[in-house]
Amino acid sequence: MLKKIVFKIYSCIRILMVCIILHREAKTSVTGSNSCEVTRSTVQVIDDCPDSEEKWKEAAERKMCDVPAKQCSEPERLVYHCVINPYVNQTLEVCAYAQNIVHGRCTHYDISGNMMQEN
Repeated sequence: MLKKIVFKIYSCIRILMVCIILHREAKTSVTGSNSCEVTRSTVQVIDDCPDSEEKWKEAAERKMCDVPAKQCSEPERLVYHCVINPYVNQTLEVCAYAQNIVHGRCTHYDISGNMMQEN
């Protein structure tokens, strides 16, 4: 009887360990696919964002995101962003991977996750 209980506990622990390992690997691959390490070095605090398409294009050209993009695994995804920080007390210019944000939500750059996120 005791042998059966120990075997069941051991089996549950093995399954739990496999789930933890798989979850950690999946989480790592998702984070890795949504960010580029060079992004952190492109963050710059600015006064405000461009207020027209023309000014946006000028700011993007000035930021030259195509230069650091060469260091990314998906260089075509590294684009210019002008966003708030998570605390909504600074405006940031940053070259980061484009993200699909749905439902008209504001975006922010999350330095710990090194990626654009919904606010």
